[in-house]
Amino acid sequence: RKSVSKTKDGSRGLRKQNSNELADWVSVVDTDTPSISALSDNSITSVLEKFAENQSSDGNSPRFIARQLFDRINFSPEESAELDWLVTERGRRHTPSITRTVSDLSLPTRLRGTSDWAPPRAQIIYHMHLPATRKSILARCGYRCAGCGMKIDNTLASWFRYCAYLGKYFCHSCHHEKTAHIPARILHKWDFRKQRVSNFASDLLEKMYSEPLYCIHDINYNLFKTVNEMKYARALRYQLFFLKEYIRTCRNGKDLLDNMSLRSHIINEPQLFSLEDLCAVKDRTLIEQMRVLVTSWLQHVDNCGLCKGKGFICELCARDEIIYPFQLDSVIQCQMCWTCFHKSCYSGTCPKCARIRSRRTMSDPEGNKNKEAETNNENER
Repeated sequence: RKSVSKTKDGSRGLRKQNSNELADWVSVVDTDTPSISALSDNSITSVLEKFAENQSSDGNSPRFIARQLFDRINFSPEESAELDWLVTERGRRHTPSITRTVSDLSLPTRLRGTSDWAPPRAQIIYHMHLPATRKSILARCGYRCAGCGMKIDNTLASWFRYCAYLGKYFCHSCHHEKTAHIPARILHKWDFRKQRVSNFASDLLEKMYSEPLYCIHDINYNLFKTVNEMKYARALRYQLFFLKEYIRTCRNGKDLLDNMSLRSHIINEPQLFSLEDLCAVKDRTLIEQMRVLVTSWLQHVDNCGLCKGKGFICELCARDEIIYPFQLDSVIQCQMCWTCFHKSCYSGTCPKCARIRSRRTMSDPEGNKNKEAETNNENER
């Protein structure tokens, strides 16, 4: 049995007793709008019957029932958009579209924010933000908070707070003046002073703190030339990178790898740094840890006959001296065949690579000519 009852605020709503299907679509309608009480019991019954008939196609959709009720009271869809309990297209925020198949690219995608505002995204920022005035930054954002989209008058611009990581302004609810290291300032200026960031940026930087995301070689190679700590840390990491192959393949050195306390990327990917690594290099704690590890591994290689057998003899000078690729100051390694030479002896031509090319020419002269022709064509392009 259906009945129409008043709510506490004086508005009217449709209620059906003992019905779970209608519980999620009962909405409050303003008293100035056409009243739903104008419906008779027969009209409401017909609406519910239509709902039951179309349940397989439309599902138990509150929107479908609302449209049927509007048709019964001659209420146009244009007027329904003005009701307070309806969300307009412009006013909604994170509203997902209906689930569709991936193959149908013509259907709408998931919306982020509105037409003039979108919430911040998780992103890795390497560059320094260009200096700009508060007014110009807020004007680009339409005088909206970059976190929640709240719009203010331009006279209240001084009320917003600046996020040094995202380079945007936030309201007091989205910016609690937390401080954090800014990766761009470290990578370009070696500046470890903490800056004020928004709540979103603070959480993001905390999650990225231990992740090896920054390739110094590509971002700012001059950092290795101007900062002594980075230069020393880079040399130690490359020594560990080459020593690891000797320790890993030695049956007497497995305990050294098991007792290692450093994270894997420090040894396996010497060109990558995390924000935590950069801070540890600054206070020299990481440098001390790597120095102790390099010293113990070098002692093992010097005293291990198996590791000595994996060393190299410089073919250019033929001196009776075993050399290794981790001797960065005096040894250079060919990037094609990985043979090691003294830096003072090497002139850019590897004798081992020359022998390999000559053997290929003798075994397959026609194929070698074709390869050379393809290489020349690629170089011309």
